[in-house]
Amino acid sequence: MLRASLLTALALTLGCGSSSNDQPAADAAVDSTTDTPSDTAVTPVGTADFELLTLTAWQGQLEPLTVSTATTATALGGFPVLSAYFKEERAAAAGDVLVVTGGDEFGATPVLSSVFDDEPAIKALDFLGLRATTFGNHNFDLGVPRLKEIISTAKYTFVTSNLTNVQSELGSKVATPYFMTEVGAASPKPKVAFIGLSAPSLLQIQFPGKFGSIGIEEPIAAANKAVRAARDAGASAVVALVHAGADSVDAAGNPSGPVVDLAKAVSGVDVWVADHTDIKVNATVNNGLIVQNRKRGQGYAVVKVKIVDGKVTTKSAALKDAVGTVAEIFPAGAACMAPTECASGACEAGKCAVSCPSTPCSMGFTCNAGACQKVVKAADAEADALLEPFRKALPEKFDVKVAVIDQEYKRGGSPQIERVGETPLGDLVADALLERTKALGAKIAMVNGGGIRNPLPGPYAPLDKTLRRTAVGYASGPPYDLVVGDVFNMHPYSNAAIVRKIRGSTLWSALEHGLSYLPAANGAFPQIAGFKVVYDPAAPALSRVVSVTLNDGTVIPRDDTKELGLATVDFINAGGDGYSMLVEAVPSPTLDLLTTLVIEHLKASTPFPAPTGGRLVRKM
Repeated sequence: MLRASLLTALALTLGCGSSSNDQPAADAAVDSTTDTPSDTAVTPVGTADFELLTLTAWQGQLEPLTVSTATTATALGGFPVLSAYFKEERAAAAGDVLVVTGGDEFGATPVLSSVFDDEPAIKALDFLGLRATTFGNHNFDLGVPRLKEIISTAKYTFVTSNLTNVQSELGSKVATPYFMTEVGAASPKPKVAFIGLSAPSLLQIQFPGKFGSIGIEEPIAAANKAVRAARDAGASAVVALVHAGADSVDAAGNPSGPVVDLAKAVSGVDVWVADHTDIKVNATVNNGLIVQNRKRGQGYAVVKVKIVDGKVTTKSAALKDAVGTVAEIFPAGAACMAPTECASGACEAGKCAVSCPSTPCSMGFTCNAGACQKVVKAADAEADALLEPFRKALPEKFDVKVAVIDQEYKRGGSPQIERVGETPLGDLVADALLERTKALGAKIAMVNGGGIRNPLPGPYAPLDKTLRRTAVGYASGPPYDLVVGDVFNMHPYSNAAIVRKIRGSTLWSALEHGLSYLPAANGAFPQIAGFKVVYDPAAPALSRVVSVTLNDGTVIPRDDTKELGLATVDFINAGGDGYSMLVEAVPSPTLDLLTTLVIEHLKASTPFPAPTGGRLVRKM
């Protein structure tokens, strides 16, 4: 019962420096169908220290993310800054340093990587010295053929312990059920084994068909089997790379969630490198150290492991924020009608811009081109240069201005707002889909909140610094200037629009599914246009929809058999995010990409008017 209940929990809960010179003396890829017999087990030997540098769901975040408060804007991560941190960690390390992730190191990437089929992300990961990873759902975003190409060219190793048919689909370079390497300078060198685990629910949250013929085995049995095989092959330490994460951490630092359930049920793992969720974890469960960082390179973990005479004697972890530059945010200046009324010579949105050096910087900040900045970690110039050819190829297409908006359209948070309720950005995307497909018969539109990955404006960095943006180094807003790159960052999946007929009863079923996970955040949460839904989040799951009413006042009963035109995206229409009730026997033909429709919608009215809310209404 324990194993069955854990599997059910996993399925329901989940569902985004220079190259290493520590080359292993004997890497091993072992077929998952065989275990080394216990009577021929190799005795672990050797003494060494080694460190793991871990990233969580990096997803090709080549440029920094900016987190703002009322007084500061902090740039976190980005490939060049991470490289600077990693080089320092290597220089200070007592032994070998291995960079690892739990999957999703690429896929759902920002424009700088996605437009080049993630080639820049792979080059950056090789440069950072990534040693091993496993498979997350986003690794399959570009399909099996492209994933196979990436695996064949990447310098790092993909390992899996519970994917089936993986080598026939992706090639023999994929290690199964573990990947073994050696650490230390003196012989005999201790062996470190990496196992890789993917949660079964990843099949549900990826576009149907993207996994090809690859399946996912129950992870507990697969993990125990892989650990035994690795130990029998002489592994002194076992590290689990897991595309499953923690859902929460209590005040005492104790995590809960799928990775914790795995750690409780699997013996013999020294370190669990968790992934998929956006939570910091540093805790020990069942003698296994679990580490997880904030997503997209906002931070990283340093895990130190000591092996003496073939056995792990100590292990510890430190979670670190990857802070690059902190910028001071000045309050808005006096009202103005023209630049001549302002000491700074800049009148923006009816307010005088406040800048340095006319306004002094706070202690610790230095004036740089009118902005007060504090460089915590300078970018690695060598890493930055690696991105330049790709950056230069972007502006012609992606720096084109699309629209002016009067507010920042936010996403994310804890919980992620677009996965628990209606948001202005969700309304905007659904409106764009509906407006552009009305001529094809669409009456309503629905998209999944999980398809919204960045705010508007987002982390894309256009070359024109006079544009009004939320990021450090640009003119301030609101209003804000949107460019094409923002839209591609907001939705990096290449999902296409479709228009189809749907019965009212099926619409109710789809809405019940999308609302069923509340109060938990889930990518299936619907963002809608053309109709209004009243729902009761306190009611039992699948019985939460109170009423559905079209914008023209037409009431859609729960058992309505009449059809109406629905505009959605091919992902959920094919059953993605659990929308199995939408699967068609003969799929409707795909139309333009959702990103194209959003760009057309924004261009049609500038300044862009804020969408009307009140579409998803909680019953009071």
